[in-house]
Amino acid sequence: MRRPGTGMPRPRPGAAGLCLLAAVASAAAAPAATAAAGDTALADRLISVKWTVTWGGLPIYRVRFRTDIADGRYTAEFDARSTGVVEALAKNRTFWRSAGRVDGALMVPETMHQRYLMKRGGYRTVSMAWTPAGDIATRIEPPEPKSKRKTVPADMQRGTVDPLTALLNGLVVPRGGPPCKYEASMFEGRRRIDIHLSFHRYGKALRVKGHKLPRKATVCLLHAKRVAGFRTRHFKEVPKLHPLKMWVVRLEKAGIWLPVEMALKTRYGIARARLSKLEIR
Repeated sequence: MRRPGTGMPRPRPGAAGLCLLAAVASAAAAPAATAAAGDTALADRLISVKWTVTWGGLPIYRVRFRTDIADGRYTAEFDARSTGVVEALAKNRTFWRSAGRVDGALMVPETMHQRYLMKRGGYRTVSMAWTPAGDIATRIEPPEPKSKRKTVPADMQRGTVDPLTALLNGLVVPRGGPPCKYEASMFEGRRRIDIHLSFHRYGKALRVKGHKLPRKATVCLLHAKRVAGFRTRHFKEVPKLHPLKMWVVRLEKAGIWLPVEMALKTRYGIARARLSKLEIR
């Protein structure tokens, strides 16, 4: 692959970009409520999804997402690995894991663990635990420099959920209900971002090799706003992020909403995520 010319921006996602990259994965496989009227319990299931993220038509990330719901508990794992030009210029490895309990038709987080490759090399871990009182205990190793960002105040952490749980909940809706109605406050140990989904239009979903998926899609927009934990210049330059566009189809037999394609406008161009493999058990 030809290396970009001198002065070309390196497409390494920032903090908000990784939150939306997590959205790409976690929105991909949110289980819906059961069909029976008034029954909001979630069926036990295991869902595994793989995505390819491209920029300018070139693959830059390979994403894997896996969620397991059983016996009133859930886990969700997200693994993103750079490839192509990003691997050559700004290698990235990111792993997130969330766990918690199922309360009716909602996921309630209890723990989240992150591990990501730092720009200077080596890995940083972020561990979070929700207390019964609603507080979040966070540990970051190695600690970030105090001058890098202001810590999110404790009162702004309460009532938040981690990105994987937030997007799982975003598509947990009654069978046949609209997939584009949800809002949440996300906190991933360092930054808080508020999100909401909105209906955009109806459209056609792309064909995915090896899978017979519906062609009729609902196009949703995921809006994200920086709230706290970011550098001052981020608030001044881009307080609101460009919305993430999702082409969502309904898999009636499996009982899930599934975005088969997503697109995000960035300073470097359009980044797209396309479904490459799906497994439901």
